[in-house]
Amino acid sequence: MEILVFGLSAEDSILSQLRNWYPEVGFRKFDVSDELGDADRRIIAIDTVQGLSQVTLLDDISSVSPGRALEGSGALITLRILLRIGSIDSARVIGIPPGYPVDKSVTEIAAIIGELSKEGD
Repeated sequence: MEILVFGLSAEDSILSQLRNWYPEVGFRKFDVSDELGDADRRIIAIDTVQGLSQVTLLDDISSVSPGRALEGSGALITLRILLRIGSIDSARVIGIPPGYPVDKSVTEIAAIIGELSKEGD
């Protein structure tokens, strides 16, 4: 499993802890200007999303208003465009509230990754 990591504050701390929990998962820091050519057609990403009260798996990003994504990332908008033009088949975003504590973020993200890993079995 590969997870794309978009603009997060404290991302290095979050990523290092997630890599320890899930060494088999490929976490790739990703900028929206990067090419998705070698990415899976079913994208899983981590990004900061406004309006959330806890870490949340967003299965239907088309229902998320573009204004909820933090400025500077643009991940939700980019993924919506890629879905619309058929470059990817699906996109799920693990959304983190802005300013959410790192330890809580890691624990909640790890739980979601655990559930996603079970889906792939």
